[in-house]
Amino acid sequence: MIDNDNSFKYSKTIYLNNQKTNTYELTIVPNPTQGEVKLLLGNALPTENVTLKVFSITGKEVISLLGDILEVERQLSNQLLQIPAGMYVVRLQLHLQTGEQILQTKIIKN
Repeated sequence: MIDNDNSFKYSKTIYLNNQKTNTYELTIVPNPTQGEVKLLLGNALPTENVTLKVFSITGKEVISLLGDILEVERQLSNQLLQIPAGMYVVRLQLHLQTGEQILQTKIIKN
């Protein structure tokens, strides 16, 4: 910026980082499955608390779980054995210190 007396000074330099440091992506393997599954969540720690809901293709909630990732994974494997074959929508809500993150994917139960 140039002043009336032709003096100038530079503006403060700031650094912008638009890279996401915590990326989360929900993958369920194997898919299709007969019951036992693993939850893959990118950078999430196995001790992170989550709410997981499974919906039928018509939108009816068929499974609802709350706990850390490892516990929810174990419960999900057990409960998938109890539901009929078909396509389901899985919605997982991560409860992080920095806020909530909702992830969604589809799973096919054989």
